[in-house]
Amino acid sequence: MASYFRSIKKYFQIFIAFNLVFSLSACGVILTNLKMAAERPLDDKSILSPRLAAKGYRRIMIVPPSGTARGQLDNEMAFLEKEFIKGGLTVISIGITGRIVVVGQITKEGKKDENAAELSDVERALIMAEKTGAEAILQIATFSWTTDSPATRYFVREEGSSSYREVSKPEYLRFEGKTYTYNSNILTFIARLIDVQSGEVMASFNIRCAGNWNLPRDYSATIQEGNGSQYIVKENYPYSPGYFWEESTKKTLDRVLKVVIKRIMGLVPTKVEKPPSP
Repeated sequence: MASYFRSIKKYFQIFIAFNLVFSLSACGVILTNLKMAAERPLDDKSILSPRLAAKGYRRIMIVPPSGTARGQLDNEMAFLEKEFIKGGLTVISIGITGRIVVVGQITKEGKKDENAAELSDVERALIMAEKTGAEAILQIATFSWTTDSPATRYFVREEGSSSYREVSKPEYLRFEGKTYTYNSNILTFIARLIDVQSGEVMASFNIRCAGNWNLPRDYSATIQEGNGSQYIVKENYPYSPGYFWEESTKKTLDRVLKVVIKRIMGLVPTKVEKPPSP
């Protein structure tokens, strides 16, 4: 008897599902599938000197973006110093470069030198390098998240297919069929690594990584389409910043800084592999 009722239940489930699909099709509405891998490659346009790997820097001084407010500077520097030390680097405090202004303002004749205060942070750091033992200076131009959330993952669906596939932005822009996008804030890291002894720029870092390139796990969704509209009717977890953003932010920062640290230490090839355009 129990097996009979199980058979009846299964029959009705199939019947209801069939009628739902039939009804949706009759109305010009279809259900499509989309799968998004948890991780995608960084957008890395860095240029590295072929001599960088042989240097293997271990002691660096970090120069923050010019004009950074004091409170913001302290927070950002504390975070970077912590991450770089965890990665195996010795970090010389940027505060020591302030000695140049104080000491340099007094000449041997006991007169005030007005030029000392006009030195840039990098010039001060280079002057102090011998005394601090710093081997290289990491001058940061940008280390921040975008305030907006542009489209960062792109999907297309060919005619006759019930599934979306992820593509690059150029392919997405060329595609003429059904498309779908997911938005996210983007972390940008732009900096240059300068050898203290020679003054040579050993690396020009230019790395971008969107938060949704580091999801908690693979994401999947069922999208209902028809009558000129698209909306998600089912997903394996909510695609919502409130759900995954904290974890994704941490993973994004970790990925970007690990790449930077390894290159500073000469632990990866100097050739940058170009990923597909985001």
